[in-house]
Amino acid sequence: MVNRKQRRITDEFKQRKPLFKKKSNAKKEKSSSHDVQPSTSKVDELKILTEFDVNWKYGPMCGITRLERWERASKFSLDPPLDVKNIILKHGTDTSFNTSLWDQNNLLKPVI
Repeated sequence: MVNRKQRRITDEFKQRKPLFKKKSNAKKEKSSSHDVQPSTSKVDELKILTEFDVNWKYGPMCGITRLERWERASKFSLDPPLDVKNIILKHGTDTSFNTSLWDQNNLLKPVI
């Protein structure tokens, strides 16, 4: 009787490095200890709004403004980020901050 090492199917494949690294808790603790938030640029603010647009947790976004969507999500206790509302109100009538990502790019409008 030959004593062989039992092989697994995963032994046949190369091991890869993980695609994403886990963020350390040290940074989170450090940033949460400060009450003052650093000022954000327009690019960072638009990135936050885009993340809000693509998050289905807060409901559909077609045909309504970002503020209307935020208020509806708040009404239904979906806990939308307060930063989003502050950014929208800060920029007033600027359409790049008021309209959702989908309305800006005309992705969901019918083509005639």
